[in-house]
Amino acid sequence: LVPNRPGFRLVPPNPGPSPCPELADVALPELGMLPDQVQASYTARLLQGLGAGVLVRAEGPALCTSRLGRLHAYWGRTETPEPGAEGGEVSKEGYGPVYDLSRFVRELICFMEGQGRSPTYELWLCLGEAWPDTGRSWKKKLIMVQVVPTALRALHQLSQAGGASSLRAEELDLRISDSLGEAGLLGALRDWGERMESQPYG
Repeated sequence: LVPNRPGFRLVPPNPGPSPCPELADVALPELGMLPDQVQASYTARLLQGLGAGVLVRAEGPALCTSRLGRLHAYWGRTETPEPGAEGGEVSKEGYGPVYDLSRFVRELICFMEGQGRSPTYELWLCLGEAWPDTGRSWKKKLIMVQVVPTALRALHQLSQAGGASSLRAEELDLRISDSLGEAGLLGALRDWGERMESQPYG
C-alpha cells in the first residue's frame, strides 16, 4: 500500500536521491529473491537501465506516467489483453495520461444501471518488454508491476454491494452515511463525475 496521494516513483533496489520528493519511492524486490540465476542476470540488466525510475502521478482527473531512465517501459489496463487492448509506451518526454478517472466513474454508473460492463481500474506496467502482448503471458515477462488504485477498488466494491456504511481508513479516507444505498451512491458518483469533467487533464 502506497499512502501517498500525489503518486509514486518505481525504482530499483537501493535507489539514489529522488528528483521528485513529493512522490513515494516504491523499490522493486532484491534480485536475491529470484532462484533462477539466468532470470536474475537478465533482470539485473533491466534494472541498470531503470535509472531514476518510472513515475506514476495523479494529475487532476487522470493518472499519468513518465520514465526517467533509458529503460523503455510500457503500460496496459489488464493482465490478459486481447488484440487492440489499451496500452503503449511510457513517455520519456514529460507525463502522459494512461488512465481517465472520469471515464471510470461514467463506466461505473453504467455498470450500476445495468447498461455496461464492469469497469477496469488496474494499471499494469512492464519494464523493458513490450506490453500489451497478446502472444506472451504477463507471467513470462521479467518485470511486471500491478497498480491498484485503492479508492477506485473500494468504489467498485461498493457498487457491487449496493452501497455501504463506511470504507476502511487505510484504503480510502472517505466516510459514507448509513443511509447511503445504491441510489445515493449513484448520485454521489454523478456529482463527482461532473466535477471531474470540469477539470480536464492538461
